[in-house]
Amino acid sequence: MNDYKCLTAIKIAVNNKEGDLKVYKKVINTMTELINQHAKVRTMDSSSDENVQQDKYREDLFSMEDFLFYRGIGYFYSKNYQEAANDFEASIVAKREAAILTIPVNRSQSACDSIDTDLSDVGLCTVNVNEYHFNIVLCYIMVSLCFIHR
Repeated sequence: MNDYKCLTAIKIAVNNKEGDLKVYKKVINTMTELINQHAKVRTMDSSSDENVQQDKYREDLFSMEDFLFYRGIGYFYSKNYQEAANDFEASIVAKREAAILTIPVNRSQSACDSIDTDLSDVGLCTVNVNEYHFNIVLCYIMVSLCFIHR
């Protein structure tokens, strides 16, 4: 169900050719709802390490990092650049935490470090950390431009 809601919100945003801010706010609200639901499930399930591994499969296609990323895009297009940068940064943290939780015990710490740049296992919805940094820099450029034009 969460995947359907997420995909529907993304489709609505993509089809928003006129750039209607109300559409992006709807996307932001949907992603915020999904973030809150995901956080609630994680809190209830955090009682054992086994549940953390099961979360990966229960989440199906999208995870916390994706919800934050897509909400960040909604904020960006609704011209709320600081909130967009905050969500992109939070998405990076969620991505790293999820990767560390799913690294097998027999892999070294250097495997954790390569998560940021290794593109060999990039999934359908995974964003490279360099793309996150690009998005964050772009947000701060837009914040600066908005400040200059006031």
